[in-house]
Amino acid sequence: MNYASLFFKESASTIVNLFEGIGNYFLNHTTSGVMERINNRIKLIMRQGYGFSNFAPFRACITLLLELDKDITVSSREPNEGELIMK
Repeated sequence: MNYASLFFKESASTIVNLFEGIGNYFLNHTTSGVMERINNRIKLIMRQGYGFSNFAPFRACITLLLELDKDITVSSREPNEGELIMK
């Protein structure tokens, strides 16, 4: 039982530390999934583009990625008042 209490304390501490973000999810139904996808794609471009001679082609690839991503991203929720959602 003592062994389990160590994990319980750590889990409770994590929930307390992240409580605001958890609460915001239930209020707004938003996640960091879009940002995670963008970061993952940028890392992929970095791995594939090892050897870009300068920053300009790398920046062009990321800009193109973000423009394409904007076109295929569809929101699963209704926007709040005054909020714009790009489709």
